[in-house]
Amino acid sequence: MTAWLPYPPAEIPGLPDGISYHYWDGSHALPGDPNDVRFLVSGGGAGPRRPARNMP
Repeated sequence: MTAWLPYPPAEIPGLPDGISYHYWDGSHALPGDPNDVRFLVSGGGAGPRRPARNMP
């Protein structure tokens, strides 16, 4: 299972085990294949917006 986070994972205490975490704030290339992502966590700020897609 993969999650993209708006902050580096090392800066977020208490993340559950068993998930592959990647930092992505929308300002650089995607950190991997979007088809592998199950969670995309928004920073809630006024940063770049990306269209959502339906996930199974």
